[in-house]
Amino acid sequence: MENNDLYQPPQAASPHKSTTAMGIVSLVLGVLAIVSSWMPIVNNFSALLGLLGIVFGIIGIVGVVRGKKSGKAIAIAGTALNAVAIVVVLATQSMYGAAIDDALGTSGPSSNDSAASQPAEASQAQHDGSSDQQKYAVSIDDALVTTDYDGNSALVVTFSWTNNSDETVSFASCIYPKCFQNGVQLDSAFVTSGFDSTGYTNELKPGASNSFQLAYKLVDSSVVSVEVAPLWSSGNTLLASADFDVA
Repeated sequence: MENNDLYQPPQAASPHKSTTAMGIVSLVLGVLAIVSSWMPIVNNFSALLGLLGIVFGIIGIVGVVRGKKSGKAIAIAGTALNAVAIVVVLATQSMYGAAIDDALGTSGPSSNDSAASQPAEASQAQHDGSSDQQKYAVSIDDALVTTDYDGNSALVVTFSWTNNSDETVSFASCIYPKCFQNGVQLDSAFVTSGFDSTGYTNELKPGASNSFQLAYKLVDSSVVSVEVAPLWSSGNTLLASADFDVA
């Protein structure tokens, strides 16, 4: 005798849900953002990747919650990784800024410093039609021979500039000064007294002017060439240049 009560019809297989593409994209962006988050300048792009990754991650999580996709763990991991990357970017930029301020110092000129001789050749480079020349007026005013914290010779250079653009910017964010001896670029020097570098990172509103000093390690007593160029220029445009005899 057949027992129909024991018969169970086969259950229909549930449709396969695809893994959320937004979650995968979020995870990939998170990996890229966290790897580059500690690199100066580059980590500005990392922060953008992190923001995009968080948006994609949230979209992926919503899709999984609504039952349309699978892969909730991937979407959550991507969102968290991007959030961590943004935190690392903010922390490293703050750390680098504080390190630069500490290295350059904030005190005024020392009476024990000897003045370098007047520039052997000084020229405020002019380039007709240059948009950077129109935006920023830069001059190299003076140079002082002093010593760094190890007692080695260093050169403190005084710069002045005027922000003629229509944006509030700092010298450090748009202009790059360099010093050369024997054709080789000099490293920055850590000088605890004898210069005031605060104006290097201070922002100026349009039309405002400021001056500051930066220190460089001297390798010998040969002539020092100072050049100032736009930070993001792809050519050889100079905003100012000068040569100083430090012998």
